[in-house]
Amino acid sequence: MMRVVTVSVYVLLLAAAIALTLIGRRRPTALLPAESLLDEVMSTRSARVTILLFWWWLAGISWLPEKVTESLPEGPSALTRPVAARDDVHHECKAAQQMPDSSPSSRGK
Repeated sequence: MMRVVTVSVYVLLLAAAIALTLIGRRRPTALLPAESLLDEVMSTRSARVTILLFWWWLAGISWLPEKVTESLPEGPSALTRPVAARDDVHHECKAAQQMPDSSPSSRGK
């Protein structure tokens, strides 16, 4: 159901973009054509830098949540666990760091 709604919205936006482009070409006095609008917007350096930063930010959002969620531990969030549980995990990590390496690859050395 949600997929149908999403695809419908994209189709509606595409139809609106096509309609606005055609109206702008047929009656330039009623609606500025897209080419003229982009020429006007891109005429200043500040607008070009703003658009570049916007696209950079938009691209950053798309990969950031994936990278952040990869580094989070499984289970309850560290922020939602009680303080005592967080302290236990901290002490367990410290103890694990101080233990000698007992992995199978280090035994043969």
